[in-house]
Amino acid sequence: NPPSAPHSLEVTDYDATSVKLKWKAPENDGGIPITFFHMEFKAKTDEEWQEGVKVKPLKNPSGTVDKLETGTKYEFRVVAENRAGKSNPSEVTLPVLVKSQKAPAKISRKAMEERVVKTNQQLDLSVPVEGEPAPECWWEKDGKEVTNGANIKVSSGPGNIAKLLLIPAKRPHAGTYTLKAKNKWGEDSADIEINIHGRPTIPNGPLKVSEVTK
Repeated sequence: NPPSAPHSLEVTDYDATSVKLKWKAPENDGGIPITFFHMEFKAKTDEEWQEGVKVKPLKNPSGTVDKLETGTKYEFRVVAENRAGKSNPSEVTLPVLVKSQKAPAKISRKAMEERVVKTNQQLDLSVPVEGEPAPECWWEKDGKEVTNGANIKVSSGPGNIAKLLLIPAKRPHAGTYTLKAKNKWGEDSADIEINIHGRPTIPNGPLKVSEVTK
């Protein structure tokens, strides 16, 4: 008879294009030694399962599914085979997002292009920052770290987004801001010029006469 289904399937590791699996052999091999385990996978949004590599039976069965697409969620299952046929599939894993676990911090340059705003308008600057693990991010201006204040807010939100808010923008906010990002694999920094235009302020007195001509 064909064997019963493998069990205790779990994901042990993943990278940008591959996932490692391990599982336990069927409780019943059907009275015939198992010849292969077949690893199957599908994107979470797909209906059809695809067959990955097949591996020979070992005491602690395991294998790697390669050539996956980065940024896609996949599900996995395993089928056992002996000379009599294939087993039913194992239980399906939870969806796994395939992505790199070792990527240095990288700031989006496109989001750091020069900005021009008017006085008393709100500036919401959201900058994507890549990296695994998620990088630590902070802003600097004139060599000093920017902290939350009455008209300025900084944060590093979910989805690796570094934010700078001017609420509202005032002329003293104008200048060059530097975004810095760092994780265990590397660091990055990028500058952005923020120009704030508005009506000139009233000159300070008292008015002094420096020269009189005819």
